[in-house]
Amino acid sequence: MAARRDRLARARKAAGYTQERLAEELHIDRTAVHTWESGKHEPLPYLRPKLARLLGLTLRELETLLANETSNSTDEHWAALIRTWVDTMNRRELLQLLGWTTATASAPSLTNLNTDEQERVAKAVAAPQRVDEQVIGHIETIYWTCRRQDDALGAQAVLATVLAQIALTETMLPHCPGHLRPKLLATYSKLSDLAGWLHTDSGNYSDSNRHREQARLSAHETRDPTLASFILSRMSYTARAEKKLHLAIDYAEAAQKLAGRGDDALVQGYASSQTARSYAEDGQLAPCMEALDETEQALEIATSQSSAPVSLAYFYDEGSIGSAKSSCFLALDRPHDAVAQAHNSLSRHEKAMVRDNAYTMLYLANAHIQLKEPDAAALIMGDVIEATTQNRSVRLRERLHSTRATLRPWNDSDAVRQLDERLAGSRG
Repeated sequence: MAARRDRLARARKAAGYTQERLAEELHIDRTAVHTWESGKHEPLPYLRPKLARLLGLTLRELETLLANETSNSTDEHWAALIRTWVDTMNRRELLQLLGWTTATASAPSLTNLNTDEQERVAKAVAAPQRVDEQVIGHIETIYWTCRRQDDALGAQAVLATVLAQIALTETMLPHCPGHLRPKLLATYSKLSDLAGWLHTDSGNYSDSNRHREQARLSAHETRDPTLASFILSRMSYTARAEKKLHLAIDYAEAAQKLAGRGDDALVQGYASSQTARSYAEDGQLAPCMEALDETEQALEIATSQSSAPVSLAYFYDEGSIGSAKSSCFLALDRPHDAVAQAHNSLSRHEKAMVRDNAYTMLYLANAHIQLKEPDAAALIMGDVIEATTQNRSVRLRERLHSTRATLRPWNDSDAVRQLDERLAGSRG
């Protein structure tokens, strides 16, 4: 039986097309898109450049998406490929391929390392028992760089690199010297969590949950409560995206408890914010407000810790609290408060956090829609369109189009028409 291309379907929906409308744009039979998504056929080569443009993808991203959907899974593909390299290639070939792997995802290429560092990494891949602190440090560097690339550009920019690093780390773990195992295992846990986050951002919840569970178990083995808390907070985020609110609350409260056993105030604040958001979406005002207070208290502590090491929740700042409050007030039908907190967030949050700020703008737009102020909402959504040209988050684009759908009562207004023209232009 042919494997369905669910991610292709999600990309189409995120770009605002029905199957029939996309077929019209490509000047092909209206049933063709259905056959692509069902796995029966593939787009012919001459159609792919235009298809990529319509879906807001690069040609490489489209080809990767199609290839991923025709294999058993992206993760299995990368794991098998890495093992093939280790088994069959000499050092020069291996370094070339490692460099290609990371460079295609806009992450730092391993071939940018000096000769000694290249030799060290290659030997650790080919002979995992040679792993040392420097090798682990190089993988950690790629992890952190991928996180910042994702902040700005979205999951598609770094997912392949992260999966390759997971596969590399898996080859090293069984033979890693005992005194280094906790550090390598922690790196593996962080990479697995990041893969889960990237899959969530792509709307692929099954792979996200599988990676997150892998991350949670690894963090448990390291006995690191801060890492375990951060992973549970992200699991809460994914559960909320899946509308599993009671599970989201359970994960967030467990994350808060674990964070309290650590000393990272930003991770504590992030856990509390996930609790607040989960309670808000479940319509529970009192526990939501209590969690928001705890978030602010944690951030006050973090602000006083000027010499603290880099946090897993490095992105969490005063702007993040404003965004969390805006999201909560929106869910609790308090649009005036949601507007005020969104503006507060956008004035304070780091500008490089493109996706985060775009979500906050959508909270602001939705609050204006609740207040029956469609012109203001449409104007704000125009800025979100600009953000989606930089950060190609599938979920962000889906949220943009679902917010546009709530403007239907004002379809004939000039502001909404202009918004639709911008949306159409962003697809081309």
